[in-house]
Amino acid sequence: MKNNSKANSSPIPISKFEIMFANIVFISGILFSAILIAFSAYRLYYLDDLIYTQYFYQISLFIAFLSISLFVYGLIRLPPNLKTNFSILFVTLFISIYSFETYLSFKYSPPISYQLIEEEKMRIAERDGIPYDKRSKIELITELNEDGLNIKPRYYPAAVLKENGIPIENGRIFPFGSISNSLTHMGNEPGYYPIVNTDEYGFINSKGLYKKEIDIVLIGDSFTEGADVYENENIGALMRKNDLNVISFGRGGNDSLLEYAIFREYAIPLKPKIVLWLYYDNDIWGIKNEMDSPILKKYFNDDNYSQDLASKQNIIDSALNKFLSSEIKIKIKIESERINDKKIGSNLKNKFFDIIILSNLRGRLQLTASKNHDSFFIFQEIIKKANIATLDLGGKFYFVNLPSHLNYSKGFKDVYRDSIFDLMSELNIPIIDMHNELFATHEDPLSLFPFRLPHHYNAEGYRLVTETILERLKVDGILN
Repeated sequence: MKNNSKANSSPIPISKFEIMFANIVFISGILFSAILIAFSAYRLYYLDDLIYTQYFYQISLFIAFLSISLFVYGLIRLPPNLKTNFSILFVTLFISIYSFETYLSFKYSPPISYQLIEEEKMRIAERDGIPYDKRSKIELITELNEDGLNIKPRYYPAAVLKENGIPIENGRIFPFGSISNSLTHMGNEPGYYPIVNTDEYGFINSKGLYKKEIDIVLIGDSFTEGADVYENENIGALMRKNDLNVISFGRGGNDSLLEYAIFREYAIPLKPKIVLWLYYDNDIWGIKNEMDSPILKKYFNDDNYSQDLASKQNIIDSALNKFLSSEIKIKIKIESERINDKKIGSNLKNKFFDIIILSNLRGRLQLTASKNHDSFFIFQEIIKKANIATLDLGGKFYFVNLPSHLNYSKGFKDVYRDSIFDLMSELNIPIIDMHNELFATHEDPLSLFPFRLPHHYNAEGYRLVTETILERLKVDGILN
């Protein structure tokens, strides 16, 4: 019995293959840690005032040094059987983590391209007998101008972020509106291109509003602008039908810093009674890119900075006419790719890279650098500044949360949602949550998107959003 007990307690022999496998796993861990050290050090070296991102990479550097030390110790000092067990554990964790990341990536951000959506729209239109305009934007502009309509290409401030605006005679200017008092086109998400008018400052509003007392201003991106419906179907126009003087400063492609800059240039001088800040769930992701523009960065760092754009509309019109006419084909292509990539996600190549760096999983655990640190920090400061400025004018600031198609087609939840709602509660800013107050209770929320595809809202969607906002303002006693 004694001899049998000793025999049973003796370690199981480890094969050469198992030892080799364990060594490969530990060496891979060392190499991965070394790469993380190099990358974190590189990022820290090139960071300037991104405080939260610096902190993130400092922590990453500490973890990487700890990791490489443990892997080296394990490779050299651990007995073969223990080293093998740890290597199996590491490989199992690796496979499990990347399997879950792949699931998240394809569940919440399907690898679908703009071209595939267009093809699906055309298929549905043909099946249902719906007329569909297959012209490109360049073909549309060319044909309409040949008919004498003088259509201007769509201009988005986001299209000139890298250039820090556009050139003028004495330097550069960063226009936030388009060419004033002109005709332009929206996108063909509904199967046709709505032709719309711009106002005195190049936004999609009726003319003559700026001379009146302003009840409400809308700040936001393409959803606030009214993409892609006729100008009498957007939120601002629908509100004006209720005897309210409403001006929309929405611009397609805007993220929160551009929205704040527009608020500073145009909304504050109007002294509106109500500011509706319409937030869509990608309005934080591009803040870092906006902060790379020296002009836009000044709006964040200097509360007194202004380009005085309202007094320079003639200069803006001249510069935009020259800018758009000289680069129309390139700029239309860039604008189309940028806006649609923002709406429907990255292509397969970008998706593969996102999986490698565990974008979805880290985002949900708030283990990212700029996205969940600096960008959100900047967003917080923007909201605080905009709210204070509104209150100083004697106005009321509302935060309106707009959900996306993926909320209802894929069960997507904005990773910032809880943090944003906590911020609004902390600042005592009322929230109009379109998810809870409209879409979640609608019998068919996907019917509020053109062709039920990942787009902006259709005319019915904008109508219901407008009615929900107005009803809430009445309940709060803000409107009669």
